[in-house]
Amino acid sequence: MRCCVSTTEVVTLIYERDHGTETFSGSISGNGAWCKFTQMSFADMMGLTSNALCAAPSHRLIIKRVEAPYPMTLPEGFENLLRTDLRKAIETLYVGPQTVVIGAPRRLRKTRAVGLRVGHDTLADAIGDEVYLRVSTDWKIEDPLTGRWVPTSGFLDDHSQHKFGGLTLLPLKRGLQKLWTSVWTEDILGLNAARYYLPRGWNLNADGWITHNGLKSLYEQFKKEKANVQRS
Repeated sequence: MRCCVSTTEVVTLIYERDHGTETFSGSISGNGAWCKFTQMSFADMMGLTSNALCAAPSHRLIIKRVEAPYPMTLPEGFENLLRTDLRKAIETLYVGPQTVVIGAPRRLRKTRAVGLRVGHDTLADAIGDEVYLRVSTDWKIEDPLTGRWVPTSGFLDDHSQHKFGGLTLLPLKRGLQKLWTSVWTEDILGLNAARYYLPRGWNLNADGWITHNGLKSLYEQFKKEKANVQRS
């Protein structure tokens, strides 16, 4: 491990998938230390992150995929889970290989391997400047005000934006497992509803709802930590 001076109160994991493999390379920094890793399994990478968090019990966790536009701040509950139950934390982030049977149940016709959730499927579960909304295959959107599936006013594609109630839908995002669109977090808060239906990984409420003040508090915390990372 190579050490350097750090004044931020965060542990930062920066990583990318090694080309054509299920291993990852990157670095972990925080609490006055910096560590680089290469060709490491996802479990081992999160084990290193857990060790760094245990060594800095008051620090928050920032995760940055190299190809992602901005860092992700995960809920504090997840950071504590990494400190206390590494196995469960890994199961939360990782979807192991699965077999999907299409057609008659007595005969295996097609299989599909589902690996680590990457790209937009991962970003959807992190609080940030955008809030992700699920999109169905028939172009309905999970309404954050009602929790119901609502048709869009126009066809979503990778380059268009449409209005959805008082929100502007950002271009369609295709994850490995799901379809997403997103809206600006500030725009959602601008609706001034008492609560919002946002069943994302950063929302620890089991029923998927979060109060206006709860969302506002999480977003303000994200902006503070994002500013700390940019200054470091």
